[in-house]
Amino acid sequence: MKKAKVSLVILGVIGALGTTPMPALAGPAAGAEEEKPEKAKKTFDGKVEAVDATQKTMTVGGNVLYISATTKLTKNDKAITLGDIAVGDEVHGTTHQTYDGKTEAVTVKVGPKTKEKGEEAK
Repeated sequence: MKKAKVSLVILGVIGALGTTPMPALAGPAAGAEEEKPEKAKKTFDGKVEAVDATQKTMTVGGNVLYISATTKLTKNDKAITLGDIAVGDEVHGTTHQTYDGKTEAVTVKVGPKTKEKGEEAK
């Protein structure tokens, strides 16, 4: 009788362990942050061909760039709005693809592109 109880307890423990997910196989623990690759940023430069303040877009080099609330727009190192950008302005900056495939501007600087530190004149 004692052997039967011990056997049942052991079987119960094995059964409970068999249905419990193993932490190593279950993925990251709750609250643990997964490393996400940084969104691939691309640079652009050229003259503004169109500005649509209603749609919050601008066209540079035939590409429509979406301007979001987080896009950093500057001219002479001072913050500006999309309304301050005019057709024909020379601009440069960085973009990334959104989850729905749109090209969103991360930064837009109005004015000629300046050489970065360490770049040599060609």
